[in-house]
Amino acid sequence: MAQKIVIDTDIILAHLAQTRGVSLLRKAMNMFFCYTTFFNAMELFSIARTKKEVEAVEQALQVMKILGVNPKSSKTMAVHLAAARKRGKTTIGTFVGAVCIAGGLPVLTMHPDRFTHVKGITILSGSEFSRTTSEKKLFKQKTKIK
Repeated sequence: MAQKIVIDTDIILAHLAQTRGVSLLRKAMNMFFCYTTFFNAMELFSIARTKKEVEAVEQALQVMKILGVNPKSSKTMAVHLAAARKRGKTTIGTFVGAVCIAGGLPVLTMHPDRFTHVKGITILSGSEFSRTTSEKKLFKQKTKIK
């Protein structure tokens, strides 16, 4: 069974903007069972400015399961939100990270710094992923925020 991962907004945006070759999203979908979160979807729709862009976001999201908020993730999110507020670092990354932690899933992103304030998250680097063809190599290079 394929490993499960969460795809961050930046990977989806890069896929939508890419005109040649295989995007990181397509590569990830060939290797993993890919999820994204309600917060990533909300972020994508907030960026889309035209009907064509909204339709492109809808199509990209149709091929992934979207993780929402449930009692378990709400509790986890509250803990991480409180900790992030103390550090002055409340961002959508806080919420995405909390959903990832609640689900026990790593996040694939080109911008690991978006999650460095979220203790307990496992980050898979998109730049490392673009250079590897091995799931094992990618997971050896993961970052766990403590």
